[in-house]
Amino acid sequence: MELYAVHYANEFKYADYRTIYHNDERTVLVPGFVFLYYVAKIGKQVVLFDTGFRSKETAKGFGTHLLDVEEEVLALTGGRADIIFITHEHFDHVENLELYQGAEIIVSKDAWKEIQKAYPRVTSQLMQTSKIQIVEDVFEVQGSFCFKVIGGHTKGSSVIYFREGEEKFVISGDETYLLDNFERQIPNGNVYSLEKNWEFIKQVHKEGIIPLPSHDSSVIEKYTRISQHIVRII
Repeated sequence: MELYAVHYANEFKYADYRTIYHNDERTVLVPGFVFLYYVAKIGKQVVLFDTGFRSKETAKGFGTHLLDVEEEVLALTGGRADIIFITHEHFDHVENLELYQGAEIIVSKDAWKEIQKAYPRVTSQLMQTSKIQIVEDVFEVQGSFCFKVIGGHTKGSSVIYFREGEEKFVISGDETYLLDNFERQIPNGNVYSLEKNWEFIKQVHKEGIIPLPSHDSSVIEKYTRISQHIVRII
């Protein structure tokens, strides 16, 4: 398996310490907050972990700067996806779903309900063109990926576990925004269930799992760059 992180946007006007860390009331922005999603290639199969977003209007509203990644992503994926895991329903994780008609979409029951409310036209199309796999707890995919509903960040927030050799990884969505939450074991400041979020963070730390969050610039800095905005992790 090959695994990549796509860095497609910078800056977010709500990314202050109150949002990132539980019980931190500082209102200044936390450095290193970016927007990422992940792509796996297994033979000829392309797997996405969330999809990102591309609306300039939405980006402007959130104080976000979109990066020009379209050609890089096209070169990596061929403009298609066979499987898409959705970690939760927020715009920056799902808005580009409409670009991948025909993919198998794996999503929690509660997240899909919220996506349907926010994007009725797109979800109606997807239900006709794609296979929607609704998950209430755990779903195994091809013996490679384990999709698990956590319910910490949002009610339907989910993560994806997988192994590569002796190492175990987890694509953690927004259960934490930064790797620092795992390293210092500090819960997310923006949660539906603090208890579930905290239990997930403790489990990842205890088991030595390598987390891959969706908003940490250190992911881009740590791994090998294959193009201007994409790094290879595995």
